[in-house]
Amino acid sequence: MKQLLLIFIGGGTGSVLRYLVGKLLNNSQTGIPYGTFIANILGSLLIGIILGYAAKNDAISQNQTLLLATGFCGGFTTF
Repeated sequence: MKQLLLIFIGGGTGSVLRYLVGKLLNNSQTGIPYGTFIANILGSLLIGIILGYAAKNDAISQNQTLLLATGFCGGFTTF
């Protein structure tokens, strides 16, 4: 149950940040979604860094990985 709560909190935070990035960077005049593009690239990069660091070192617990990679980055990249 604790793991589901961590994913829920991370996902909500990531989704709100994605909304703000989209609101700030998406251009309604040209129709080019720069905010969506940047959120997807940045989120994918962060997932790779977090999971790579977690696999290489034992500094990040499974719960922290769920909060950051699955929750936050998952919500940030998919909204």
